[in-house]
Amino acid sequence: MNIMITDYCNLSCEYCFAKNEMTKDGEITLENFNYILNFLKHSNEQSVNLIGGEPTLHSDFGQILNMIKECDFKAVNIYTNGLFGKKVLETIYNFNMSVPINLIINLNSPKIIGDIAYNKILSNMKELIHRGVSIVLGLNLFEPNYDYDFFFDAVCNLNIQKVRWSVVVPLHKPINVFLYYKSFVDSVIRFLQKCHDLNCETFCDCNRIPACAFDDKQLRQMIYLQPDYFISHKCKPVLDVDINLNVFRCFATSNLLKLNLRDFSNITEIYSFFCFAIDKRNDNNQPQKCKLCNSSKNCRNGCISINKRE
Repeated sequence: MNIMITDYCNLSCEYCFAKNEMTKDGEITLENFNYILNFLKHSNEQSVNLIGGEPTLHSDFGQILNMIKECDFKAVNIYTNGLFGKKVLETIYNFNMSVPINLIINLNSPKIIGDIAYNKILSNMKELIHRGVSIVLGLNLFEPNYDYDFFFDAVCNLNIQKVRWSVVVPLHKPINVFLYYKSFVDSVIRFLQKCHDLNCETFCDCNRIPACAFDDKQLRQMIYLQPDYFISHKCKPVLDVDINLNVFRCFATSNLLKLNLRDFSNITEIYSFFCFAIDKRNDNNQPQKCKLCNSSKNCRNGCISINKRE
């Protein structure tokens, strides 16, 4: 479960799939955050995932981390753009000395966010890595011919070992879903080949390209470059909870169904509910060609949000 502790962000990425929930309501109260922590403990969770907005913008970010520590969680994963000041950097470093922090930093091109922001993010990463903080570098592929040389410049300069990647969730349903995914295939393979050449461990976040978009040669390349890509292909409920304790399957499907955390006893109950209310219906409405495909058990024809109108 991901906890959205603020809906503010200091960047405005055009592809952001959380935009529907960026209502500028503000940030989570410490009371609500404490309720979620107790809920996670009751669900036997060992770690806490913080998202936003930009989670480091929460006015009580340090207190948020202290509450996690007091509840004796074993690790914290923070999904961030890495664009924060010295105070937040010190807060992260000091907390990491007692409870491991894993920063998943999404890096955008300096052509998009500007050289000043880009260099600030790199500077923060360099300092944190030097101080022993774990960093996974993330890239969202939102254009088929996206120039990601800047990304590998950072990978090489900082000696990054782990890379998270994803084809972005389309904010508007493509005219042809199959062609949308197929347009990314060559770029994805080139990206993974470069990661492989640099000995980077890669994992795909979500919105995986359906197997039918690859030809035989490309399939073999994908299996070689990321062996688990088609094995763990079927998307599952992520479970995102917002500042008001509303829970949705994932950001991309947040307008389909929202629940309230207080109506459930544990994560398993919520997960099962979404599997019945959304996932099962989606699977039952798959096109005939998908039902006949050998990969149908591990594939949902791409991101489930693309099929939500049906």
